[in-house]
Formats: sequence, structure tokens, C-alpha cells
Amino acid sequence: MIGRHVVPWTLVIVMAVLIYAVTHAVNSRQRALAQLNTSIARDSEAIRVLRAEWSHLSRPDRVQGLAARYTGMRPLDASQLLTAGELPGADTDADRPESGS
Repeated sequence: MIGRHVVPWTLVIVMAVLIYAVTHAVNSRQRALAQLNTSIARDSEAIRVLRAEWSHLSRPDRVQGLAARYTGMRPLDASQLLTAGELPGADTDADRPESGS
């Protein structure tokens, strides 16, 4: 009579241990997932801040002011532009490929 109850009780104990192990593994994975989601949210916020900072730092009026202050560069004047024929040593007829084939 005792032998007949040993197998079912053994199965109950084994199932309880397996359920505990699975529950523990699931809880561990849920904690890891929560940490990852927190990290993703933090990184997303950092990316938004960096994009805003980049937009602020790369404004054309700011870059132009910095270039004028530190490099002495100025915008081009129309008198500084040349056509291809005005370049020194440029022979526009000699550089054209022959169209006769």
C-alpha cells in the first residue's frame, strides 16, 4: 500500500521543484528585461539631448561667426569666381574630346 503512493508523491515533488525552477528563471528574465528597457529609455533620452545639442552647435549663423572669428575666412565675392576659360593655363578647345567616331 505504501509503494503505491510513493510514485505519485514523487511526481508531485518533482513537479513542484520544476515549477519553482521555471518560476525563478522567468522572474530572473523579467528583471533583466526591465533593466534593458530602462537602459534603452536612458539611451534614447541621451540621443535626443545630443541631437538637440548638435542642432544648436551646427546652426549656420553660429558656424559662420566662429569661422570669421578663428579662421579669418569670409564669404565669397562675385569677383572671386572665374569661368573655365579664365583659369590660368586652361585651353578649353584642347580638353574637349573629339566627337567624330
